[in-house]
Amino acid sequence: MTTATAHIHDYKPLSDKAVTDALARARDFAKSQSKSLTPQRASVYRLLLKAGRPVGAYELMAMLGQQEEKQVAPPTVYRALEFLQDLNLVSRIESTNEFLPCAHPGEPHDCMFLVCSCCGVALEFDGAPFDHVVEQAAEKVGFKPERRVVEITGRCTDCQ
Repeated sequence: MTTATAHIHDYKPLSDKAVTDALARARDFAKSQSKSLTPQRASVYRLLLKAGRPVGAYELMAMLGQQEEKQVAPPTVYRALEFLQDLNLVSRIESTNEFLPCAHPGEPHDCMFLVCSCCGVALEFDGAPFDHVVEQAAEKVGFKPERRVVEITGRCTDCQ
């Protein structure tokens, strides 16, 4: 059994330098995958890096609209988020349909999120102990998992 290691998204907004560095790494990684981190995609990623918390697509749309001083259509934001997810730069909290920068940008991995139902803080665990159970169950029925995301809602220590 693997031991879970917590990768905590502490939801403190990143400094301008940390955001610039993360964007540079994302551009380099996208290029290594023969993809392009367009200005629109970079803007969405920047907003997530600076937000300091999980953010929904419509909130991102509003933030992007304010930043660019024009209305942004939902498909624009959803396409950017899909691109960022495909490159494993962004994770999606499925139960709340919110997005956050990935704890391991560019590295495919399965996630387990502990999500506070009060304040929305999320903890991400990799190599969770449930991995082998999922693999065994899927193998028994001939199912090949493509992506695993487990979410558990509850209350963080601050909200208890």
